[in-house]
Amino acid sequence: LSHDIEGVELSDGGVFICTAKNKLGDTERTTTLTVGSAPEFEVKPQSVVTSEPQQINLLCVAKGTPTPDITWYYDGEKIESVSQPGYLLTFLLTEESAGIYSCVAKEYFWYHHI
Repeated sequence: LSHDIEGVELSDGGVFICTAKNKLGDTERTTTLTVGSAPEFEVKPQSVVTSEPQQINLLCVAKGTPTPDITWYYDGEKIESVSQPGYLLTFLLTEESAGIYSCVAKEYFWYHHI
């Protein structure tokens, strides 16, 4: 037995109970429907160009259900030492640290890379 739900919205999530009855008795099973939404960027990191060393703050904010986690990358490699909150990356931009910085918003159902 199955049931298809079309046009699912966040408010459709919750606990559902299926009950079966006949002359010999009844039984019931409970299941939980979790509805998620893909992350959407609210604030994207901006490009920075400088000729002198400069303290840089890159901001990356995303919304979604559940709330997405933000992970930062430098030239394709994950940055492990990002302090909390994860949506803010602060560092001294020098010639050695110049490169491509990107953030990924990821949650249980989806991920979005910028």
